[in-house]
Amino acid sequence: MNDDKFSLKARRTTRIPLRVPVQLVIQKDGQTRTFEGWTMIVNVHGARIESKRSVALNEEVLLQIPSNGKAQRGRVVWSGPEA
Repeated sequence: MNDDKFSLKARRTTRIPLRVPVQLVIQKDGQTRTFEGWTMIVNVHGARIESKRSVALNEEVLLQIPSNGKAQRGRVVWSGPEA
């Protein structure tokens, strides 16, 4: 039996490098902010998004894909320093 299959470090799903333009919509305190970004890595549980504007940890966002009109709500679980 392969012990790596049951390791806590094993990923739930495969990460796929994929660059897709997206729009991030954040509603807070009665104001709506919309800005552009792009995916860097995606999987069935979420995506790593890069943007020129920062997003706060635990902030709820609406992620829209302008090319196909799809949208999905999510929450920021990691935010790195600005480049």
